Amino acid sequence: MKIVDLFAGVGGFSLGAAAAGHDVVLAVEADPRIAELHELNLPEIPVVVEELGREKPAVYARRLRTFGRIHLHGSPPCQKLSVANKTGGDTRKGLRLVRWFLDVVDALKPSSWSMEQVPNKKLLAFLEKRAVPFHIVDCSDHQVPQRRRRVIAGTLKVVRAMRRAEGTGPTVLPKDVLTKLKPARRYSLQNGTDNESVHRDGKYLGTRPKRPDEGLRSLDQPAHTVWRKPGKIYDHKTRKTLRTLTINEMARLQGFPSRFKFGQKTRAMQVIGNVLPPPLAISIVRTL
Repeated sequence: MKIVDLFAGVGGFSLGAAAAGHDVVLAVEADPRIAELHELNLPEIPVVVEELGREKPAVYARRLRTFGRIHLHGSPPCQKLSVANKTGGDTRKGLRLVRWFLDVVDALKPSSWSMEQVPNKKLLAFLEKRAVPFHIVDCSDHQVPQRRRRVIAGTLKVVRAMRRAEGTGPTVLPKDVLTKLKPARRYSLQNGTDNESVHRDGKYLGTRPKRPDEGLRSLDQPAHTVWRKPGKIYDHKTRKTLRTLTINEMARLQGFPSRFKFGQKTRAMQVIGNVLPPPLAISIVRTL
C-alpha cells in the first residue's frame, strides 16, 4: 500500500509504516528543522515542507489523487488540545486542522485512512458529531513501553483493530528497552510533569503540585507518558533521584530505535514528546 503521512513530524508514522513493508510516497511537515530530521533518518521517503490547512480540502485532495490508491494518515498538531498545555489550550484553534484533515478525507475518499490525536473531550464530541469512527488506545497494548493514551480515528477496519487490541498488553516494558539500567529492579521512573492529575469518581478535577518521589513506576511496569520534559530515574529502594532520562532513553520509551537522531537537545525533547510511536503505526498499517 502507498502511504501519505500528513503533519509527519520527525517521522514516527512514516518509520512504522516503512518497517511494516509499505511504501511511504509522501511526508508533509511544516517545520523545516523537523523535516530535516525526517529526511536525515528516513532518506528514502520524499519530504515536503508545507504548512497544511491553507489550501481548500477539495483542492488538496485533488493533489493527493495523483498517487493513486493510498492510505492517508494525519497527526494534526495537538498542543492546543492537550491537557498538558499550561495555558489551557485553545480548542477552537486545535480543532481547525482536525476539521481540515477530515474534510480532505471526505473529498479524497482514500482506500483507507487514520488520524492520531489526544483524548480531548471536545475533540471526542466533535468526532461523534461527524460520525467518525475512533477508539482511545493505550499504547502499551501496541508494544510501546508506556501508558500513552491517544485517539485513533479512521476507516472502520483500522478502528476495529484498535478495539481488538485493547487489554492485550503490555508486551514491551521499560526494562526491555532501557537495557543500560541494570539490574532493572534497582530503578524506578517518574514522568516529567510538575503536577499530578486529580480524579474523583472517574472525573478529572485538575492538577496539584507533585511530591518529589510521587508516582514512581518500576521498570516492570509501563512508563508514564513521555512528553517534552524528561522524566526522572529514581533508586527504587531509597526513592532518591539519580538523574533525568536522556534523549535516547525518552526515544526508546516512545518505541524508536537507538540509531534514530533527534538533533539539538531542547528541540529533541519537544519532538519526542509530540511524536507518534512507530509500534503504534505498525499496528495501524497492519490492517491494510
